[in-house]
Amino acid sequence: MKRLSVIIALAVLTAFGIAFYRFADLEAIAVVVHQLFLLTMALALALSAAWRFIPDGRWRTRIQIVGTVLFFAPLAAVAALWHQSVLLVLHQEATLALWALAVATALGWRALGGEKRGKSPIPRVRTQFGLRQAVMLMLALAVGSYGAWGTSVFVRDALLPRVAVEGTVDRLWESSGPRSIAVHRYLLVNGRTHEATYDVFRRLRRGDLINAEAGAGSNVLLRIDRPGYRSSQ
Repeated sequence: MKRLSVIIALAVLTAFGIAFYRFADLEAIAVVVHQLFLLTMALALALSAAWRFIPDGRWRTRIQIVGTVLFFAPLAAVAALWHQSVLLVLHQEATLALWALAVATALGWRALGGEKRGKSPIPRVRTQFGLRQAVMLMLALAVGSYGAWGTSVFVRDALLPRVAVEGTVDRLWESSGPRSIAVHRYLLVNGRTHEATYDVFRRLRRGDLINAEAGAGSNVLLRIDRPGYRSSQ
């Protein structure tokens, strides 16, 4: 009965999330997430430190729950709005890189820690554990490499001078994934290809004159002035 209740609750939340994502004003939500992201994360970290000094009881549990919600809610919002808003590009890059590094660290720690605990008088058990350890280390290396690459992209986008994008939009196209879901959106300006988020892409037309800036690492547009339409006359 308890398992059924959990399944029903997850189904209701999933349906609500799909409906909210489908009908809500995503640009307005992106603005709110952008403005509250650092505040909610800081508050979550403060609560995660504060509950340790509170005696066991109802208040400690409530503070833990609130801190957990405040920590994961902005991360979930950033993930749900992936490539949807120019305001959240840096948030998404940082979140993806940090999670990849965290997962790689956890995998590596489990693999190396397991080596010390895995001594067994039975050779077959040692062989099986050694294989599992090798697989975990390979996964840790792969995920860690991706996290390091993502960190490099974020650092270059956030700290290095941005690339000026000025000129006429010569072409617009989308790269679609499974079931024709648009994954990446591109524009060609003065012979150079740049990527754009949905909120920017949907306002552009071929022939528009734009003045924008792209990240030095990702080549995604991070700022754009209102595009001007080039008259055919």
